[in-house]
Amino acid sequence: LAKAADFFLKARHVPIAQPDSNKISWTFTPSCLLKFVLPELASSRKLGSIGSQTLSAMNLGIAPVISLPVSATVATSLQTMRDHNISAIPLVDDTGDIKLVTSASDLWEIFTDSAPRESIHEELSTYINNPHAKAAKPLTCTAETLFLDALATMLNNKVHRLFVVKPGTQQLSSVVTLVDMLSALVAYDEN
Repeated sequence: LAKAADFFLKARHVPIAQPDSNKISWTFTPSCLLKFVLPELASSRKLGSIGSQTLSAMNLGIAPVISLPVSATVATSLQTMRDHNISAIPLVDDTGDIKLVTSASDLWEIFTDSAPRESIHEELSTYINNPHAKAAKPLTCTAETLFLDALATMLNNKVHRLFVVKPGTQQLSSVVTLVDMLSALVAYDEN
């Protein structure tokens, strides 16, 4: 497990080619590996104990998260993602409550024929209310969410991240990603 996970921490996506034609028929991703591991986390004695630990006990979801106000422009969002090497950004209101999340691939639609190029200078809130937008309501958890529950939520909802909020609120405090979960499995398996 540690070797496979460590490989994915470096490669992220591994194309699987058909031997006879060398055409790529599938891409193996960290999500694929974690879907394989999920049943083991729920039942195995060795991996089972990691599943019952909270994110905070595993030092996950504790780092500050980059966010933008809903009033930020699309251009600012894209530039921020690029500057911080992140693929998505949460949008918060004036109180710090998370409202939406948008990713670079979501914003890519601005450059399609159906959305005018000048949309890049519009506020994200304007774009998000646009019928072409694919911004999503973010999935959240708390720092006390169990590792297994957080991982299952990500995999079942086909998302790469959960935003960590303060208990009983939607106030954004951090983010935990599939790569973070994979890193935690590598560290756990090595111990």
